[in-house]
Order: sequence, then structure tokens, then C-alpha cells
Amino acid sequence: MNDTIYATISIDTDPINPNSIFVTTNGDIYTSNQQSKYEINRWILYSNNISVVMYADTECSGLFVDINNTLYCSVSTKHKVLAKSLYSASNILTVIAGTHGNLGVDSNSLYYPRGIFVDDNFDLYVADFGNHRIQRFRSRSLNGITMAGNESLNVTIILKNPTDIILDFEKNLFIVDNGNHRIVASGPHGFRCIVGCTGSAPLCFVYRQQQYNLYN
Repeated sequence: MNDTIYATISIDTDPINPNSIFVTTNGDIYTSNQQSKYEINRWILYSNNISVVMYADTECSGLFVDINNTLYCSVSTKHKVLAKSLYSASNILTVIAGTHGNLGVDSNSLYYPRGIFVDDNFDLYVADFGNHRIQRFRSRSLNGITMAGNESLNVTIILKNPTDIILDFEKNLFIVDNGNHRIVASGPHGFRCIVGCTGSAPLCFVYRQQQYNLYN
């Protein structure tokens, strides 16, 4: 309807310095705060009230809340993914991916993980930025399976520094292929490019990079 009115809600985030965001199906907003003890903050829908639901050991590059109300945080600089039940008042965090402890290329390792996604089976998908791949960790498994990119079982697409990943209701993957300046998706015939398919950076990006190089 052309006369439909959508209400806009403004949320005051001061002094929050958000690094990543996730919105649940009921409208609650989660953000990671880079300033104060690496808090994960939550705003309830239609409310300006903020609460702290988790403290990470450094900033989260990706956030996700699954259907079981478990909060996930990809800790990029420490090459791991943490999880915590939002039903628990404690701040006990569990490492569920990247248990090798350092950056690496093995199935139980990550290298600057970024965006994350958890499906209805509680399988975790990770945009493994430094390893140029998408990893899938089945529920309760510490070893990942490469779904796309380097070392995947069926190499149908080459990735460069992927930064985010989501699945649709048909389990198709949508990947932000950051280093190749495009978005790719899986389908019945393998992967295909859907946005930014020229294979080069936008002119504005190149111009800004040139400006940056002049002064650095």
C-alpha cells in the first residue's frame, strides 16, 4: 500500500562503538562494543534499554543468535568462534571453532574468521577470511568441512578473503567475496556470481585507495 506508514525507532548508542550487529526474528538487536570490556549489548524491540549479555576477550567480527538462544561471536584476531547460552547469567564461553588455538589451515583451525551463520541443525558456517574459504562445523564437531574456496571437496569457485556468509531457506550459500569485490551464491549447478561480477573494484574504491597511498 502506498499510504502505509512505517514507524522509525532511533536508538542512542553513545558511548557504544559497535563493530558488528545481529537482529533476531523477534526484532531484538545485538551489537559488539569495541570500547567497554568488549561487551555484547542487546536492545529489546520497541525499547531504548540496553543490557550486557556477554563479555568477549576481544572484539567480535561477527555475531549470530541461533533458534536455541545461543549467542555466537567470531573473535577474528584470536582465530576462534565463541558461544554462550543467553539463558545463562554466567559469562562462561565455549570455543566451538578454531580450537587449534592459533591461526592455521587445518580442519580445526581458522585464520581471522569474520562473518558466521548457524542453521536450524545448529551447524556453524564461518567466513574463514585468511584461509580464503567457507568452513562448516557440524553441531558438536570441532573439525570443519570446507564448503567453498581453498581445499573444498568440489572446487567450483575461488574465494579471496570472504567476510560474510548466510544461508537461505533452501540451504543455498550467499558469500561476500570481499577480495574479489563480489557476492556469490550456490545453486543446483554450483556457484555463480550475483553482484559485482566485473571482477574489479568500483572506481570510487580505487580512487580512495590511490588517495590513501599518497598520504601513507
